[in-house]
Amino acid sequence: MKVCFLYCNCKFYIKNKIIKQALEQNGHEVICCSSSHNSGIVRNISKFVQFLYKKKDSDIILVGFVGHPLVRIVKFFTQKPVIFDAYMSMYNTLVENKKTVKKDSVKAKVLKFLDKQSVQHADVTLLDTNEHINYFVNTFQVPKEKFKRLYIGALDSLFTPLPNIKKEDKFTVEFHGAFIPLQGVEVIIEAARILKEEDIQFKIAGDGQLFSNMKLRATGLTNITFLGSLQPDEIPLFISRSHVGLGIFGDTPKTHRVIPNKAYEVLAMQVPLITADTKAARELLTDNHDVLFSKINDPQSLAKSILTLKNNSSLRQKLAENGYITFKKNATPKVLGEQLSIIMKDLKK
Repeated sequence: MKVCFLYCNCKFYIKNKIIKQALEQNGHEVICCSSSHNSGIVRNISKFVQFLYKKKDSDIILVGFVGHPLVRIVKFFTQKPVIFDAYMSMYNTLVENKKTVKKDSVKAKVLKFLDKQSVQHADVTLLDTNEHINYFVNTFQVPKEKFKRLYIGALDSLFTPLPNIKKEDKFTVEFHGAFIPLQGVEVIIEAARILKEEDIQFKIAGDGQLFSNMKLRATGLTNITFLGSLQPDEIPLFISRSHVGLGIFGDTPKTHRVIPNKAYEVLAMQVPLITADTKAARELLTDNHDVLFSKINDPQSLAKSILTLKNNSSLRQKLAENGYITFKKNATPKVLGEQLSIIMKDLKK
């Protein structure tokens, strides 16, 4: 099929790159309406203008992340099926998770409106877990039939095992991601504090909302190194040199609903993963098979899980190998594209 894909191609918006590869690897022609402008408003205007010129040549319209403001107007200008890859709720992210927007403010109401109208007007909305779908259904009162689950996945052209890369000399636990409440960086820091007498080092890459607070919290801990942001092509080596990769641990509602990008990336690198035990995570992963679960927002539990893997190399190998199999079976662009092809075919019936 010919798919008109409206998306942001900023280098850190990996989700859109995954979807584009998923379509291309399954033989679909992708008609790109993209922009990498710093301004979200300019990006959306640019994508929409391109769409007006290119829509006639397509079979399906796919609005990618961040496309919430575009779905309704795109649907107005076409009779073709519109798929919306929502990725997240803007209201949930900014109001309930990051809490950078006050719940009763005008901006919060606008964000909630954008979320609701986007999924109302799309023929199908893609979300990464059934738990995430349940949130949209219950919050925005949209029928569940309008949603399809599609895991986030990872770019296997970038994230692929590096068996010849030597691990760090000291047992290394890595985390890469944004410093936002969802991630639970404070849980990682407190786990490091518990393990400060152990021969373990924590390497934390990323920045964001809570970066300064987290660095201050870690004052005096010599077993943590903050690396700042890494470029996307630097992350695979960073993961590969580590003995364990960390997912998310924050005490937020969203933590219970999503499987983060970083989890797929760790699995794809064939490195053992520790992440919070949630219903969303259990949609893909099985404890002690392809992941080691830790209790949410519990530094003691995380520290115990890290020590378990440090002292059990055979379990590390088992989790790494099974995690990689889980990724290859469920979350490569090729597999995601196969699932997306079925969704598109059903819409064209």
